[in-house]
Amino acid sequence: MRSLPVLLLFLPAVQAAVERPPIVGVAEVALRTDNLAAARTFYGHVLGFAEPCDIGGDACFKVNDHQYIEVHPDLTSDAQDRLIEIAFETTDVKQLRDYLASRGVKVPDAVSTDADGDLAFQLTDPDGHLVSFVQYLPDSVHGRGFGKDLPATRVSDRIIHAGFIVKDRAAQDRFYHDILGFRETWHGGMKDDAADWIDMRVPDGTDWLEYMCNVHDTSARVRGIMNHLSLGVPSTEAGYKTVVERGLNPEKPKIGRDGKWQLNLYDPNRTRAELMEPKPAQTPCCSTFVTSIITYSEAAGEKLTMDYYAPAGPGPHPAAIIVHSGGFLSGNSRTTSEAYCAQFLAPAGYAVFSIEYRLAPKYPYPAALDDTERAIRYVRHHADQWNVNRNKIALVGGSSTWRASSARPAIPRQRTRSIAKAPPCRPW
Repeated sequence: MRSLPVLLLFLPAVQAAVERPPIVGVAEVALRTDNLAAARTFYGHVLGFAEPCDIGGDACFKVNDHQYIEVHPDLTSDAQDRLIEIAFETTDVKQLRDYLASRGVKVPDAVSTDADGDLAFQLTDPDGHLVSFVQYLPDSVHGRGFGKDLPATRVSDRIIHAGFIVKDRAAQDRFYHDILGFRETWHGGMKDDAADWIDMRVPDGTDWLEYMCNVHDTSARVRGIMNHLSLGVPSTEAGYKTVVERGLNPEKPKIGRDGKWQLNLYDPNRTRAELMEPKPAQTPCCSTFVTSIITYSEAAGEKLTMDYYAPAGPGPHPAAIIVHSGGFLSGNSRTTSEAYCAQFLAPAGYAVFSIEYRLAPKYPYPAALDDTERAIRYVRHHADQWNVNRNKIALVGGSSTWRASSARPAIPRQRTRSIAKAPPCRPW
């Protein structure tokens, strides 16, 4: 009998897929100025941040142990953007570089040690913005400074989001959503049916990146408004009084279209550095805020998540699980028309869960059905957490929902059914 070990030597090695490590929040916003002394007055005196880092002629202001604002004195013309880059913190920057490379993203050949002694790499996103990823190390300048240079003069202790102008949302979504795992939590605009501002939450934290879409005026003034950072505060009124006492004369706080109090401040080069209360004070326009993003399972090395919208009124609540359309080939929990169902179901007392599921052709049928079943079982098992009646769970959506509810005997129809008489979910 012949043996086959020689043939086996020529079989290619199967490499395990590289998993994306956690991306936990905004780490840094880097800006340009033509007047470093004036920038120091604004960020250091008015906003009250300490400047603990010596980075060779630039200014570095510490918001907290994991977040910084850098200001570089290299602004020479209005043609330059004031925003240089946004950096995000990860727990394993080498693994993140390898993961992005495995997904076809152009990345540096290796991770490097930056001027502060942390591990980092930089890339250009599909819209041309510089984006960095950093891993803080215990023996770096930042690591050795943990717990230090956090004065009570700080008007805020958190960068809750940063935003920039986006020209091609689809391309940005392929990078930030599909590859990096950022998730839309709200969108709005000056008109109720607009999506001019899109909040994309980091996958493993609460900070978000804001897409500023449909920007046609490219003047330096407008770019300074759109390319911005936002500092979270418990009270914009208190923040207003503080900055006025320190010599600033801004407009008074107002409630934005997202229902949140905000105070628009501008640095000496007209970059917007707003103060914002994180929770809405009134109902937002345009879409419903995602209350939280929940990981309901893991399959083939991928985390499966769903958007949770908290119900109005007392419980126990019926639950609605939204299965987005796209023929199991495309779409996600926020961008297809079914996501609009949350806007009337949550106020009507439903606990709403809009699920992400694995898509073909990478994950052939019936992977999507498997994931839908996992989501239903998860909601049932954890029903008490949201005060949900586990015997009143409905699937909501179009043809994908019908297929999911009809193809699996394991999805009992007497408990989980398609809503046939619900109001139309489509926005038109």
